[in-house]
This record gives sequence, C-alpha cells and structure tokens, in this order.
Amino acid sequence: MHLRSRQMRLQDARPCAELVASIPSLRRRYGSAMGQLASAFRSVLRSESLRNCVLEDLDDPVPLLGFANLVFVTDEFVRECKTPPLFWIGPELAKRVMRGNSPILTPRQVREANSTNGLNALTWQEAMRPLSEKDRMMVHCESLQRFDREVRGYNLKELMGQAPNSLDARVKANMGGLCWHPEEGRYVPLTIEEAETIADRPHLLGITRELVLNSPGNFLSTVLLYVPPRIYFSPSELRLLCAALDGATDEELSHELKVSLGMIKKTWRSIYSRVEVRCPDILPDSQNHGSGSSARGKEKKQRLLAYLRDHPSELRPVSPRLLRKKVLGAQAS
Repeated sequence: MHLRSRQMRLQDARPCAELVASIPSLRRRYGSAMGQLASAFRSVLRSESLRNCVLEDLDDPVPLLGFANLVFVTDEFVRECKTPPLFWIGPELAKRVMRGNSPILTPRQVREANSTNGLNALTWQEAMRPLSEKDRMMVHCESLQRFDREVRGYNLKELMGQAPNSLDARVKANMGGLCWHPEEGRYVPLTIEEAETIADRPHLLGITRELVLNSPGNFLSTVLLYVPPRIYFSPSELRLLCAALDGATDEELSHELKVSLGMIKKTWRSIYSRVEVRCPDILPDSQNHGSGSSARGKEKKQRLLAYLRDHPSELRPVSPRLLRKKVLGAQAS
C-alpha cells in the first residue's frame, strides 16, 4: 500500500459521496438527502469552509480509501444537536447547505471566532472502504496525523461528531471522546457496551475545552490546547505556507496554487520579512544570510516550516485587532 493523505478537491465530492452511499448504515442515515451530499460538499469546498482529508492508496487503480471532513458551526446549531430528540447530523447539514440556511461558519466568521471566544468543530462525515486489519491500522495512523494537522492550532471550545460505526466509537472513546447525555445535559464516559450499539441511533460524541483541562493526557486534549499566534500571516501567505508543509517545491506550489513562479518567490520574501520583524528568534541568521544563496534560502525555509509544524496556530486565520483586544481585556481583568 502506497498511502497518501491530501486535501479534498472539488472533483472528489462525487466519489466521496458515492463511498458514503456504498456503506449501508450510512446510506440509511442519509435517506433522501443522499442525493444532495455531493453538491453540498462542492458548495462548502467552494466557500473554503471545510477542513478535510482524503486518503488514497496510490497502488490501487481506484485510489480512494476514505475521507473525513470537519466544519465550524454556530452555537445555535450546537444547541440543536444536543437537544433531544437527537438527529443524524450529516444529512441535516447536507439539506441545510442546499436550502441556503447553512449553520457552517464562513471564513470571515471563522477568523473572528478564532480570535475571540473560540470555535465549535463538528465532524460532518467520515467514511472508509472495507480494509484488512493491518491496512486499517496503517490508514488510521495516517488519518490521525492528518486530523491533527488540519485541526490543531485552532481556538476550539468544543469538538464533536457522530461515529460511522461501533469500531470508530471505541476509537474515539480511547482518544478521549465522551458521549453526550441529553437528559443530564452533559458529556459522560462511553461504556464498552454502549460503544457496540451507539452507531445504530443518533448520538453525539465530543469534548469541551473545560473537560480537557480537567483530564489532560489523551489525544483530543492536545488538539484543544491553544497558544495564540505571534506572527499574523496574510491570507495569501497562509495559502502558500499550508501548501508548502507537504514539501512541495516552488514550481509545484506555483502549479497547485495557480500563480506564477515569480509570485511564489515574492510571497516567500514577504513571509520572511514578516517573520524577521515579529519573531526574529525563529530565523536568527536571517539578517546575515540575506536571500542571495539558494542553500541558505532552503535552510531558512526548513527552519520556518519546522517552527510552523510545532506552532500550528500561526497557520490559522485570525484578526490581529480582535486578538489584541482579547489579550488586553484578559490582562485588565
């Protein structure tokens, strides 16, 4: 197996929806909304409001192994999801997106919430082809790494979703996920017995930042821990940096981002200038090296990307004005 994870593209929307339809339990969940799923995926992808990953086996003639996508939603929709009777979230999102009353935040709303009170992250849909136990473990490890990369660094106040099957429910519980108990109005531990049947009915698995602070040490607790950024990259710089984290060359970045090679190099210069002004400790030799040497330029890029992998909040959209206002308010209080 030659495994690769990458961002979902517009042309992936239909194959991913077809994968969901091929799984009987998920097809039953969606019912009449099944026919709307591909269009709903495309709509949200165009608005750049979807965090996602597609998993492929490049040795397979049909490479798609599975996918997972995550959206940031309004507080009102979270309250709906928690109010009995619980419902299947995936098909409800598909229907609302296509009706034009989507609870999914726009990029601007994400930026503002990420700079102030925090975000509600909701797993819209996960689906995986049937795999051997060995391949399933390999794919699971890859998907966890990609999930961490896509989500860690956001200012999350709650992370939630619904398990596609009992195995996934057990995995989420082992990662630190809890089960929402609507009658008690709180998250409670998921028992082994409940995990076996929970995917047969509407449910909600999740965790909040407050709960993480009381039970640190699991995988989800690391995802919800947040350190504010220091650099504040522009949107065009963020697009380049996020694409560069996969190790692409400038030529490959030019092709992927559909901009000229000259623009790629200009954006790198802007990025280095911003880092040197705001965080000179990241590139301590930048003042001496300049930009004339390709070897030194490569070292500079490697240092910066290594820093960003360890500090993913620098790659998340924020409003510097709102973030500074929040910090000043916290200091005053």
